[in-house]
Amino acid sequence: MSISTLKRIWGKVKYDNSPTAATLNALANFLGYASWRDFESEQGKAAPIPVEPAEVVSQSSKGVRRRLVIRVPVVIAVVLASVVVVFLLVRGRSPHRFDPAKATFTHREVTDDLPNSVVFDYDVSAYDADSAFIQQNWDPMRREKVPLDGKQHTSVYYEPGYFMAKLIVNDTIVRDDVVWIKTKGWKGILETGKIPIYVSDNDFRNG
Repeated sequence: MSISTLKRIWGKVKYDNSPTAATLNALANFLGYASWRDFESEQGKAAPIPVEPAEVVSQSSKGVRRRLVIRVPVVIAVVLASVVVVFLLVRGRSPHRFDPAKATFTHREVTDDLPNSVVFDYDVSAYDADSAFIQQNWDPMRREKVPLDGKQHTSVYYEPGYFMAKLIVNDTIVRDDVVWIKTKGWKGILETGKIPIYVSDNDFRNG
């Protein structure tokens, strides 16, 4: 359900028609009912809330007082709408608002040896976001923050293989791209942390 629909229900936007059955059913589902009909049926069994009727003065007829009786369905409908509005505002940063089609994410390798610099071309300018990252592979530690208005970023890959690079907006993966890091023949690597030590061809052959 969109925020514009809730605004119409809440009266924030002028709308002369009644809510559709689908909208009413969605609101009822949020409260755990199968449909709006079930919601109405259940509320029809409930007694009015035992509150003292409020008295207000009608401006159109001075001195005439009207009594307002608040009943259960009205109160629940108001509470329901409030909960849904708050829920959607909290979800306002949900992954669903980051349409992957609005982002671009490609790459090119600089060499065919190690270490290899990979140039990523990206564009996340279509999003209203707080941050953007490029993650080299599955490892969250291999994540680098990039400018939201940037277009290009270079990452260094120290090991060969296939890697699924990811473009992340806030905490949502919007695009990914397979990076294939090659070597010129066999390559001896000593893992020492983030940056490994490469064994020279002579040392590798002589063992």
